[in-house]
Amino acid sequence: MNKVKKLLCLCTAFLLMAGATSCNNKKKNDVKPQSPGTSASSDNKTENASKNAVTEYFDATQLDFGNQIDIMSMGLIESTNEKIYFMAPQSQEGCEYSLKSINTDDMSSQDYQADSKLYSGQAPYISGGKIYSVTDDRKTGKNTICVGNADTGAVEHEAEWEQQSRLIGIRTDKDGNIYVMSCGFLAIYKKDLKDPEIINLFELTKDTDVSNTYAYAFEVSPDGEVYLVFHKKEMGDTRICKLNAKHTIEYITDVFSDIQDGIEGLYLSDNGNLLLCSGYYPAYINEISPATGDTVYRYEVENAQEIYGLYGRKLICSNENGIFSYNLDTDESVQISSIDDPSRELINVIIDGNTLKTASKINADMGQCLYISDTDGKIEKEIPIKGTTNYEANVFFDISSDGQIYYLGVSHGTGSENGDFYETTGYAVYTINSDDQCEKLFDIPTANCDQQCYSFFRNPAQNFCICKPDKSGKCTVCTVYTYDSSGNLISALPISDDSGGYLHSVVPCGNKMLFFYYNHNNDSCIATLNTETMQFEPEIKLDRRIQIEGTLIKGNNGFDFYYNNGTCMYGYTLATNESKEIIEWVNTDLSVHPENCIVIDPETIICKGTDHSGSSNGDEEYCAFVTYKFDKADEERLKQINSRKIITLAGTDITNSQTGYKIKEFNRTNEEYRIQAKDYSQYTIYSDSYFSGSEQLDKDLIAGNIPDIIILDGYSDPNPYLVKEMFVDLGKFIDDDKDINRDDYLSNILDMYTYKNCLYQIVPAFIDYTIVSKTSLAGDKPAWTYDEFFDFISSKPDTPKFDEFFDGSLHFDMLLSAYIKEHVDLKNNTCDFDNEKFIKLLEFINTRKRNFSNEDPTPKYFRNSDILMSLRHFDSVQEYHEFQDINSGESITFKGFPSESGISKIVTSQMGFSISEKSENKDGAWQFIRQFLLEDYQDNIKNDNLGGWPIKKSSLQKYIDKKPSDDDPYAPSPTVWVNDEGSQLQPITEEAKQKFMDYLQSPGALLSTNSKIMKIINEESSLFFNGESTSAEVAKAIQSKVKLYICELN
Repeated sequence: MNKVKKLLCLCTAFLLMAGATSCNNKKKNDVKPQSPGTSASSDNKTENASKNAVTEYFDATQLDFGNQIDIMSMGLIESTNEKIYFMAPQSQEGCEYSLKSINTDDMSSQDYQADSKLYSGQAPYISGGKIYSVTDDRKTGKNTICVGNADTGAVEHEAEWEQQSRLIGIRTDKDGNIYVMSCGFLAIYKKDLKDPEIINLFELTKDTDVSNTYAYAFEVSPDGEVYLVFHKKEMGDTRICKLNAKHTIEYITDVFSDIQDGIEGLYLSDNGNLLLCSGYYPAYINEISPATGDTVYRYEVENAQEIYGLYGRKLICSNENGIFSYNLDTDESVQISSIDDPSRELINVIIDGNTLKTASKINADMGQCLYISDTDGKIEKEIPIKGTTNYEANVFFDISSDGQIYYLGVSHGTGSENGDFYETTGYAVYTINSDDQCEKLFDIPTANCDQQCYSFFRNPAQNFCICKPDKSGKCTVCTVYTYDSSGNLISALPISDDSGGYLHSVVPCGNKMLFFYYNHNNDSCIATLNTETMQFEPEIKLDRRIQIEGTLIKGNNGFDFYYNNGTCMYGYTLATNESKEIIEWVNTDLSVHPENCIVIDPETIICKGTDHSGSSNGDEEYCAFVTYKFDKADEERLKQINSRKIITLAGTDITNSQTGYKIKEFNRTNEEYRIQAKDYSQYTIYSDSYFSGSEQLDKDLIAGNIPDIIILDGYSDPNPYLVKEMFVDLGKFIDDDKDINRDDYLSNILDMYTYKNCLYQIVPAFIDYTIVSKTSLAGDKPAWTYDEFFDFISSKPDTPKFDEFFDGSLHFDMLLSAYIKEHVDLKNNTCDFDNEKFIKLLEFINTRKRNFSNEDPTPKYFRNSDILMSLRHFDSVQEYHEFQDINSGESITFKGFPSESGISKIVTSQMGFSISEKSENKDGAWQFIRQFLLEDYQDNIKNDNLGGWPIKKSSLQKYIDKKPSDDDPYAPSPTVWVNDEGSQLQPITEEAKQKFMDYLQSPGALLSTNSKIMKIINEESSLFFNGESTSAEVAKAIQSKVKLYICELN
């Protein structure tokens, strides 16, 4: 094999081998893997439960705060005396609404009454005397479809929307059928909102130009024809898909190249044409023929901010001045109503013939509230905070142990100097009195506070301290300004004299304030301010392993502070400079990414975050904002958890990945097994080495801490474990699984992860690298020997040999990975580096040169044959097709890397699964791993951001066969930009697709970036590259050290 990382002594090897079952099935006491679905014996279950029992677990309870809070906008502050303090915009229940009915002919208006569900929803719509509305409540997560009487304003029918995607709008046809659309679904109801027909838009548009694209607007004709506007998040990719009355696709338009900004709506005009509205200030309107989807006319409305729909040929629009109409035929604008009260916010305009029903919110900008609740989310107080707005979340509080509250309010304004306008920021100190009223104590002088503040607190002398950047710029970290109760400046203390550092967060700790910052060397530091003496103590440098996501969290129970690194939450003790794990997020069974946390005590944690349980790939369109309370499980609860067989799992980059989501889903749904995971990313010190997490996993495995499932990424080295036969043969599980056929998967990839006929690892996807050249230069034969490679280079002595991708260490690792595969034999303890071929390879690497400095000159130089070959990674058919048709201008050949066996590519992966031979839960481990091989997962590899190509042949073929589209990055695009020039890409031929498929199925070698052998080569060859040794001397030294290493390894 090609990777070796750790040196094992013989005694460690003996411990690892003792009792282990060989992948080669040579031991007499081999235990055949149980077939999937069978159970372990009761004795094994008892032993397993004792050994792998879950000893700590946190149950999660969602806090809805009585459905009063917009969770997305809330910010947790702290917990004091069993109370939770948090900020959020004032609940809309405190707002008043003004409902007006306006006649557009004579501009007369009158009040009207209606249920709030009918006018406060998403794009209400009136037809046939009925008002239709959909509400998308992000606070409760409950979405409702309403039908009411347009005259009386009473709700007549309601239905709950059960699909997990954002609601877009509602329409009807001439028969009264009701159409409701979300980003991913179209539902068609009868008049009574019963028994809807649900159309999955992702399934409907699968393998079309708008596949995997969200719908942003729609319209329905009287006959029930549906027009869907698909718009990618990347600007400029907009198409219309027409469904006929049977709701099958009739056509999909080309991209509307003249639409660059967001979609405002799609409306049906009196003349039968569609009006596609986009952008604002100005707004653009494309008038489109519904028969063909072609634009027949285009309008520009300069002063339109919002567009609500059509009355005849008049668009109803609004801007900061009020509501107006725009006549499409005469280009005339007429003011309908004006906004004379800035405290009113226009919510909706509903068009009912020549009548507009408007809904405005009075006192719309009601500012922020301080909410106080118990730890179960029951709100006890709601205190409106002066000196804030609905959009101002940066409010700092000081809450004493007796509940006295002070805070720093902020206001924004403008100023001018020499005709130039600029924004100003003002601060004031407030307190909340016993009547829960806010009282301003004093304003902070603008001269001292015209920059963003980072902290606010009181010291024991009852003075007020504000932390902000030094206006003079002498201290880039921050300065603490102290004011007395009248607002007089007492002192200004720089946190640090480091001129290159920056402040991260501030947290109280008893009578001290802890300022966490990074110095100019990017070291994590704590500046401790004694608030009694108002003097800083000596700087403390934190353990380099600390990686903090978000801000520091107030400590308690012996911890000076808590911190979250995205993988775990820890308590930190400054005296010992040590962290203690409190909770590991991947084991909470919730697909929630914690973003804002407070710790009541080490057994009770409150977290706000994004819930990804409705998404297969973490897309924000399917995420909800939630707040959870995590309570540590008691002994009785742990017994219940351990009643299932516990599968242990370890790897890196697990928690917020597809693996993490799958673990949580598995734990929520599997009744026989539970996975207890350990994410070694918590050990990664990014400033030192990206591999440090993987290296810690290696150390634990070598020490005998072997989980049931081991996840190794492309940087890990499996060789030390392979020679000890630590992994089971996963091929046997594949063969015994009735739903999985080995022939359906790429045999070349399975072969690369096979050692001594043992499939030791399964990778759901692989990433490829190869060397390509023009067929006219290098011939059409894939692969080449070392002699052919060097002869090709020498045949063009005056031409640069390779592009910029060959520069640096990447090509070095890949050329050597191919060499290692053929010249290191762990099974027979042999290696071969002391030869002319390897010496020549070192000399070639040493002479790499570039004669250009452009960022990516490959297209120009490769097309003109100014370079001979290019190192490429093709992440999509699009990239391959572009390179061959545009960058090359002719056929290319996948030459791969010089070798004797025809290595066409170097392969790596983001994750691969192995099962320990010592595992007592092999069947359970396979139940988890197998889901990554199933069609549903393999078909969505690209969408799941895993990276690379699926290993299931049918899934791979689907990506290869995707139709040309500017919307889909994994399909060939009709247009390619090279050197700021657009070129039309010719359709990819079946021959070219088959050529690419053959390449992906051809032999390869695994990348050996972080193996022990590669480290030896790197260390020794640097002596040659630096001119300290000859290439022959270096080759001899490498031979000696690698030979010693593999002998010790075996």
